[in-house]
Amino acid sequence: MTIRFDMQLADTLACVKHYLKNDKGARRAMLWYRVLVPLIWVILLIPDVIHGRMNVAIAIVGVATSVAWWFGAPALYLRLVLRQAKKAYGKPENEKLFGNVEMTLDENGVKVKKLDREAVSRWSNITKAAKSADYIFLHLSNISMIAIPRRDLSEQEWCDVGEIVKKQVSDFQVSEI
Repeated sequence: MTIRFDMQLADTLACVKHYLKNDKGARRAMLWYRVLVPLIWVILLIPDVIHGRMNVAIAIVGVATSVAWWFGAPALYLRLVLRQAKKAYGKPENEKLFGNVEMTLDENGVKVKKLDREAVSRWSNITKAAKSADYIFLHLSNISMIAIPRRDLSEQEWCDVGEIVKKQVSDFQVSEI
């Protein structure tokens, strides 16, 4: 089966969001990012607690900052990562990543053609796949994936691609989002 679609910045950002939500390493990094500010406040306040000279105002500021950081850090982290992805989109060396894509899915694997480039991935190299309402993500490694956007496919093509991927990739997940 051969499909054609237009790879856009939105597709890259969807990959980044999917990666941050679903990868163990990314979730671990987010946890450390969230813990960092509270940990710094604890380290700063330990000497005062040990010597019995706790400044209540500083302790309140530390607790308030830590709580705000704990709840606000995920959104901030996502914004920072997405901003980096948007910056990469505008760089001339990344122009070849976007635009018209021709993808062929057959019993051997996935062949992706763009301009003067072609890449082939065997099904055995695809570690997992995930389907959301708008994308099918084919994970080539922990940090590399192919996004197939729904917007440029007919309803029949979308269903057929989902069935092919489900048949070929043992770790296939369907997201409710």
